[in-house]
Amino acid sequence: MSDRDTTTITITVLIDGTQYVRQVEGTHWRRDDERTVYVYDGDTTVLEVDAEYFVEAAREDRVETISTVTQ
Repeated sequence: MSDRDTTTITITVLIDGTQYVRQVEGTHWRRDDERTVYVYDGDTTVLEVDAEYFVEAAREDRVETISTVTQ
């Protein structure tokens, strides 16, 4: 997959002690000098998150999930 292909990008934020997960379609995400996080679809900004709320971001095409099941 090239960087210009869209994929699901998952953003986790923390607001008033509660974590929220948002998934959007985009090509990439970046931080600016003030640490604000932006998700882009090409040159278009599709999501903006202030640094104080940001927890993590992941491109779903580049994430491997490892799980452990215990009984």
